[in-house]
Amino acid sequence: MKTFQGLIACFTVALAMLLSSSVHAIPVMDAELDDFMAQAADVKNSLSLSPNQQHLWSQVEAKMRAIAEARRRRRAKLQTDMKKGLSDPRAELRDLAKTLDAEYDQSYQENKQLRELFLGVNDALDDNQRQKILILLADQLQRVEDTGSESKCEQPKAPSTGRPRGGAGPGTPPQQ
Repeated sequence: MKTFQGLIACFTVALAMLLSSSVHAIPVMDAELDDFMAQAADVKNSLSLSPNQQHLWSQVEAKMRAIAEARRRRRAKLQTDMKKGLSDPRAELRDLAKTLDAEYDQSYQENKQLRELFLGVNDALDDNQRQKILILLADQLQRVEDTGSESKCEQPKAPSTGRPRGGAGPGTPPQQ
């Protein structure tokens, strides 16, 4: 479900994508966990990790894979439940939206956890490895600018006024 794009912390995924020369430019807020997982081996090899760093990397990668798998299962169930819910002629969209909100919240918490996991790996890198990452991150951002790629994620929403959107209700003219 692409509605969850932009939630993965930019450093976590962008770092991994940058370290592979075959990676295409992706706006930083469109990067997803699966993008990182697909590039994990290339990232690991390109950093020339020490044995201790390799051990930490393996632990973090296993945790990330477990989170990714749990997310895939949860979202597949959500997809099935939403289809079932929408097939009910008495379905209440607000009730269905609560399910989506719960997924957004869960994904947000997972994304914070993922970011912290990978920042732990970053903390274990030496200065040369960190410098390599910074250069590659800057290169990735430059490729996005050069290709004119635009983010698919939504623009920040205006703060809620507590009023329904689209006017005050049926028969009421929109406010000006």
